[in-house]
Amino acid sequence: KRLLEDVARGSETNTRLLGITMKDTVLLKIYKRDIGRQLTHYEYPNGVCTPGLRRFFVSVDGTFHMCEKIPETMAIGNIETGLDLDRIISLMKTYAENSAPDCCKCWALRLCTLCYIHAYCADFDLETKRMNCESAKKIIHRRLQLYCKILEKNPDALAPMKHIALS
Repeated sequence: KRLLEDVARGSETNTRLLGITMKDTVLLKIYKRDIGRQLTHYEYPNGVCTPGLRRFFVSVDGTFHMCEKIPETMAIGNIETGLDLDRIISLMKTYAENSAPDCCKCWALRLCTLCYIHAYCADFDLETKRMNCESAKKIIHRRLQLYCKILEKNPDALAPMKHIALS
């Protein structure tokens, strides 16, 4: 509420706003969304990455994991044999196939921030994903409200976000 009041008065500094938005990937995704892009025949669910493509986590024993957040049961290779592409494809396919029925009819598809950590324990768990999905949709809804309120008060308030990259 204080942020909104500061923005309305025009007293919000770019530094404070950038600090808030850098931590708020949902608000940044809303700002950076491609408004003109039509949904394609195939939309990959959520904001999941391709494991091992841009980053991965190496444990002390040399095992590769999707990232530091994923349980160690989710190995995707090791230093001896490299990335296990069959394993990565299998994990992605399982996630996509199990997520598709819910995600393809979801209003928040393009703004979703869920990833593998929200669905996998040792194996894919649809109920865990659905529980996390409901929480994510509530957050996205609140951020959409905040986004609109900020722009109603000051249409240029979020302009500094154009310099922040989504990764």
